Amino acid sequence: MVGLGNPGEKYARTRHNVGFLVVDALSKRLEASFVEKPRLKSFIAEASTEDGKRLLVKPTTFMNRSGEAIMALTAWQKPDRLIVIHDDVDLPFGRPNNTRIPLEDWVLGTWNKEEMERLPEIVDRAIEIIGPIIEAPAE
Repeated sequence: MVGLGNPGEKYARTRHNVGFLVVDALSKRLEASFVEKPRLKSFIAEASTEDGKRLLVKPTTFMNRSGEAIMALTAWQKPDRLIVIHDDVDLPFGRPNNTRIPLEDWVLGTWNKEEMERLPEIVDRAIEIIGPIIEAPAE
């Protein structure tokens, strides 16, 4: 599973980094630690499941270049399935986004107070949805 985001503290609390938040939370639940793999342009955590190992990935590239990291990953491991977690400006965060803020400012902006309060619930819900997919045997 790949969680998308932008590297660095400057972007840590931006909407674009929700993919990182989900894989970070999942790695804690699965007791897996991230290790930087420069050749793969990513941080990789290996988690053990009943069916074997699962990789959690956080690219070290910026969001608009995340394909480079995913291509390196799939060349290295050739996964039978790949889950990518990312933000989507077109999906509501509890309600439609009718803002007139330019897209770049929106995704690189921080969550408002209401969103911050709901964020743990949303990350937990994402993990609840993803969990059965991760635990399912490889085909």
